Amino acid sequence: MITKPFFLTLLILSILLMRPLNASTAFTQGADDREYFSFEVDESELQGPPSAAGLNSPLTPADRIIANGRHFYRVGPDLNPTTRDDQRIRLFGANLSFAANFPDESLAADLAARLRKAGFNAVRLHHLDFHLDDGKEHPNGILSTGPYPTFNQEAVGRLRSLINALSSQGIYVNLNLRVGYRFRPAIDGLPALDDGASTQKFLGSPIHVYFPPLITRQETYARELISQLGLVKNPALAMVEINNESSLLHAWQTQEWQDALPSAYAGVLRDEWEVWVLKRYGSIEAACKAWAGCGALPGDQLLPYSLFDQGSPPQRKLTQLLSRVGLASQNEDDTARHRDFLIFLATMDKRYLDRMKAVVQEAAGWNVPVTGTQVIYGGVLNFDSHADMDYIDEHTYIGHPIFNSPNWQSEDWYIPNVAISATEVDTLLSLSLRRAADKPFVVSEFNQPYPSRTSAEILPMMAAVGALQDWDGLFFFGYSDEPEPYHAPNQFSLSGDWGKYAFSGQSARIFRQYLLPPLPFRTTLPFSASARLTTALQGPIRSGTLETRLEQVFGQTPSLAWKTQLSQDLSATMEPTPGDTTALANYGEASPFVVHDREQRRIQFVSPKAYGLFGSLDDTPVALGRFQFSGIQKSAEPVALLMTSLDSQELPQSSHILLTLAGFTTGSQPGSLPKRPKTTRPYPQAKQDRITLEPEPLSRKPSGRLTTTPPTWVERTPVRMLIPALPAQVHIYPLDAAGRREAALPLQTHTDPDSTGILVELQQAPDNASIWYELVLDAAPHAP
Repeated sequence: MITKPFFLTLLILSILLMRPLNASTAFTQGADDREYFSFEVDESELQGPPSAAGLNSPLTPADRIIANGRHFYRVGPDLNPTTRDDQRIRLFGANLSFAANFPDESLAADLAARLRKAGFNAVRLHHLDFHLDDGKEHPNGILSTGPYPTFNQEAVGRLRSLINALSSQGIYVNLNLRVGYRFRPAIDGLPALDDGASTQKFLGSPIHVYFPPLITRQETYARELISQLGLVKNPALAMVEINNESSLLHAWQTQEWQDALPSAYAGVLRDEWEVWVLKRYGSIEAACKAWAGCGALPGDQLLPYSLFDQGSPPQRKLTQLLSRVGLASQNEDDTARHRDFLIFLATMDKRYLDRMKAVVQEAAGWNVPVTGTQVIYGGVLNFDSHADMDYIDEHTYIGHPIFNSPNWQSEDWYIPNVAISATEVDTLLSLSLRRAADKPFVVSEFNQPYPSRTSAEILPMMAAVGALQDWDGLFFFGYSDEPEPYHAPNQFSLSGDWGKYAFSGQSARIFRQYLLPPLPFRTTLPFSASARLTTALQGPIRSGTLETRLEQVFGQTPSLAWKTQLSQDLSATMEPTPGDTTALANYGEASPFVVHDREQRRIQFVSPKAYGLFGSLDDTPVALGRFQFSGIQKSAEPVALLMTSLDSQELPQSSHILLTLAGFTTGSQPGSLPKRPKTTRPYPQAKQDRITLEPEPLSRKPSGRLTTTPPTWVERTPVRMLIPALPAQVHIYPLDAAGRREAALPLQTHTDPDSTGILVELQQAPDNASIWYELVLDAAPHAP
């Protein structure tokens, strides 16, 4: 029997379920005492001001990309490289990983269209080789379970269709070769690994860099992959990465060194080292004399131990294996041997990369731009191993999750509670120190992953730094791991994380359309071969060796990148005297368009074509051009706000403007009724400022899962905007999930002794809160 209270409950629930997704009678309170409103972007239907689809057009042979000097260029209508009709191009891209690379035909068209609307003109095809998959229903990898390289033809066909769909939407591809495949000796017909292991322990262990049978198999994989994907002489192929996050140089500086030297493989590297030593010194005895000794361990050793393991006793098996001319431990007398061994490793890395580059360009049918690995995965001597590569590539992350287990799906992790607008902008500025003066520079992975509370800053701030430094490619990591769009935040994915996504189209315009012009000065930092070796001996690049060198030698910090375009002059033969400021080119003051107030923890853009405000904002007005913004509260709260013109006019004259105001985005806490946001909290017993997600109900783990479910919630960021002058008409329209206008916001006439104009409050009421606002200002005033 249905009781009356039960019937009323059903009626109330049905009414609630029938309400529009983004409608609300009140903001929703989170467990963190912050207010949220529900908002989920409709990517497939996105239109109007937030859509950046108009930036792209279908690719043609004239769009084929080449590397020429410091930058990338389209070959132009004459189809010939390095001629007068070549045109500069910057790539603003996103990563696709795993299954996202293999949609069926209908999903491929939708995925390509979604990426175009988000402002992307390039896609990095990442982790094609991680999963081995024989399936045809939902392939998750390009390779089957057969011997390497055996292709899953269903996956090949799907990826080829996706590339065609991307090309029709004006989107290039960055093809990654060796990323996630771990060689399987028993199946691939290779020597066994130690202790009967079926694969290497570490994903980047560089056995494949020095072991000839593995190099031969990679050559076959590269040729067949380019051919089967239809990329021969295809203008959609913008660039190729040979070896993601892996090098011999990197392994020696980390705990990966022993994993890179299985007993059955290391003899090859030992022999190469002996050949190198004999070529350099003529004899082992001469080498030992030059090194002031060859160690005191019983028997001679060939290969030095990892810097990571310095001073630790060697394993007897490894001692016996690595015979002749070696290094027992690191001390002052070992410097010469370390130096020589670093040169040797860079030489081996270079030989591998050069060989693979030749194979790639032969298979592609033209000199497609090729790089090896990332600078951080090898350090400054990657400049030497990459001397004949076409461009330099790097990765960076702000607030990357730290997992307390090998499982990235674990429920025990934390992130540092940091903000780019405070101090972490130095991480982005420091990337300028990894640039070679004579090559294009690309950041093929960057992110500030969920659930960082200030992650809405990452896209516009990276676009701003890249634009000022005049870099050539930025690839967000990542758009998605699945062909279909996410509806709530999912670890590193842009799809579903609407606070980040909100800024994507405008960030694309900043970088691709030069809304922030490059800094007018270029400064090349002399970085001779001897200085590179000295720097490499000081430790991995991630430990800040380049930043330390910048301060010790040039008396500067990474904030120098606000004033001048930075790069390394690798051809230099002399090093400046520390503190000699004449070693730097003349440059002016910091960019007049970007101001970083470290004390206020705030960054502002005020260029003719972009206004931005990122960081702390209280009730004190802050001017962005002719507009003023202030917080509702007296206490400072984080804000992420960006304005760009919609009518091709510079902002002081524009009468049609897109304003984006978005922040922390999260999914829903499982089991909550009514649904409420899943919020962050301090990591238990943390001694530093670390945060995690609240755990799932009944869970005894310290953290919640990084994969969330809708409804999706955006943290409310109430802001007052003052338009000081009085245009004939002002209309400010919140935009819905598909970018369509909703009812205009109520306006107030504001008059006081200091300012007169029109006042509007954004995200003040739950029924018209949005992440996008369209401003229509008739008879907009001109700047004085």
